[in-house]
Amino acid sequence: MTATRKTVDESTEDEFHGNRSYDPDFAVPCTAAYEFVTPDLAKQWLDAGNRKNREVRDAPVQRLGGVLNRYEWMWDSTDAIGLADEDEAVVNGQHRLSAIRDNGKGVWCLVVRGARKDVIRIIDQGTARTLAQTLKIQGGYPEPTNTAQAVRWLYIMGLGLERQLPGALEPTVPQQLALLMEHPNLVNSLEAAGEVKAKLNTLSKGVWTAYHYAFASVDPDLAEDFYNKLATGIGTSAIDPAYVLREKFLSNAQKSLAHLKLRPYEAAHFLVLAWEATRQGEQLSAKSLKFIKAGQNATKVASISDIGWLGTLPEPEVSEPDPEGEED
Repeated sequence: MTATRKTVDESTEDEFHGNRSYDPDFAVPCTAAYEFVTPDLAKQWLDAGNRKNREVRDAPVQRLGGVLNRYEWMWDSTDAIGLADEDEAVVNGQHRLSAIRDNGKGVWCLVVRGARKDVIRIIDQGTARTLAQTLKIQGGYPEPTNTAQAVRWLYIMGLGLERQLPGALEPTVPQQLALLMEHPNLVNSLEAAGEVKAKLNTLSKGVWTAYHYAFASVDPDLAEDFYNKLATGIGTSAIDPAYVLREKFLSNAQKSLAHLKLRPYEAAHFLVLAWEATRQGEQLSAKSLKFIKAGQNATKVASISDIGWLGTLPEPEVSEPDPEGEED
């Protein structure tokens, strides 16, 4: 059989996981140079469009305006103004350009031309651009803030770190976008989550969304009925898991002192217990909704069973083969 040889492009694609940023032989199709940016030029670029940028905020523009007016601007700042490859729309630097436009002073700036539109996914990631802002910029996502919260909680659930997520494991925006691409139907759970959140304020809408999506991936009809019972209390009895949980959360809402209220991970644990009991057709007592926070017997937040992407599918039973060739 003749082996198929990969082309240079295919080999490069494999080696760098599709990201040419790591390829030393890549001919970067951008230019970078210092340019004198006048107020009129700043306005021209801004009028070309803010290509998937955050909303302009007054505070940074005013701060930068003060820098300009006090003649403190440093021409050799390495934070570049980025212009898109198609139409010179701004992909980075809108606050600086707004300050130049509004304060009537031209200055030298480092300008990169030919930036890709999707560079927005990583620009400013170390500072203020969040997944919620990115989703709002991209458009097409309902409730960007709640969707972002739901994505983050899915990530946390996958790691089993509901109690506390170490800073070193905090997901990047690209990681969260990739997770959302893996679970595009997550946004379909926002409505059911909103109905429960309106009655039970124990968890954020994003967390309610994440759990509804997870439950629905196991049994969509039961998940809908379960959340409807939590929201309304209709069709429940004193031993119904949804009723017991609902009463627990309503009681929690009446507590005035913050340290007496349920932590999100405690509420999440009780939510999963009630769901699992519902799935199994079992009763649930209020006394079983306890959470030990510390010590050898500290409670581990419950995981939802039978979900492949959470790694909670039961192990397949392996039957031992009958011995062959054995003599009586």
